Amino acid sequence: MNPLIAVIVIVALFGCATEWTREEYAQVLRNYGPACERAGFAPNSTEWSRCAVYSAGGEPIPRSPQTLEENLMRLYGERCQVAGFKVGTGAFGQCLLAYADRDQAQRQALAAAFLLSQQPAKPPQITMPAYNQVNCTAIRAGIIVQISCR
Repeated sequence: MNPLIAVIVIVALFGCATEWTREEYAQVLRNYGPACERAGFAPNSTEWSRCAVYSAGGEPIPRSPQTLEENLMRLYGERCQVAGFKVGTGAFGQCLLAYADRDQAQRQALAAAFLLSQQPAKPPQITMPAYNQVNCTAIRAGIIVQISCR
């Protein structure tokens, strides 16, 4: 392929792909925002704006897990199924909670280690030598005398 044609094709493709203006973005939020609120997204949140943008583009709305059960299933469900627990049983729920507790304990240990590493180092203890009195010779008023000195 001729390099000049390739450059023209690339420039033409990128020229067609323009970003939204503020007015277009605001219009998308006004049009699709209420539907996203009804879908359960908090108004003016990041998830809400993503919902509106995806809705305007006709793409499916990515939804993050909303409940504790959904989060636990997303994080640990496969592990518990591989371990042989049936979904929906009490043992499966206990498995999910055990994994969550273990991860929480690990996160707390890492956080504690991090906080300890961030504390300033204690200054070294300086021990002063014992005070010993020593006799010194001095001249006072023209007389040689013995005095105690440090």
